[in-house]
Amino acid sequence: MSTILLAISLLSSLIGTAVSLGMMVLVLWQAPNLTINRLLALYMGSIAGWALMSLVFRLTDNPDVLKLSAICFTLTSYLLLAIASHFTGYWRLRWVRFLLAVGGLFFFIVVPLLIARSPVFLNADRNTFGGSMFHLNSVAYWIGGL
Repeated sequence: MSTILLAISLLSSLIGTAVSLGMMVLVLWQAPNLTINRLLALYMGSIAGWALMSLVFRLTDNPDVLKLSAICFTLTSYLLLAIASHFTGYWRLRWVRFLLAVGGLFFFIVVPLLIARSPVFLNADRNTFGGSMFHLNSVAYWIGGL
């Protein structure tokens, strides 16, 4: 039973990576000069990174790969906010651009450093069904709350 679940998990991560990369290429191929397409391509790239790191973790059981997965996951939230602000037209407002710039510095510099330097995932292991098991420390909860 656990082998079947592991195979389904690996397949879903592989499909997620392929679809995200395909969508990223398609969006950039259609209109590479549009800001919304660039934002969507970055978003799909972070989703692809997240799926790929999940796949690599399931194959290698390396807890450091979970850190890369967490970095990609946190970038998706910021990029989705940037896409939503651009799509709704709030992108043009100064205070929104300021918040996006501060958020960009935070999500692209501070969060990866926090994740890389601290033991975010404690006791990373695999359960009997082949799924990931881990405990989060306080830094992870703090980052997740933002």
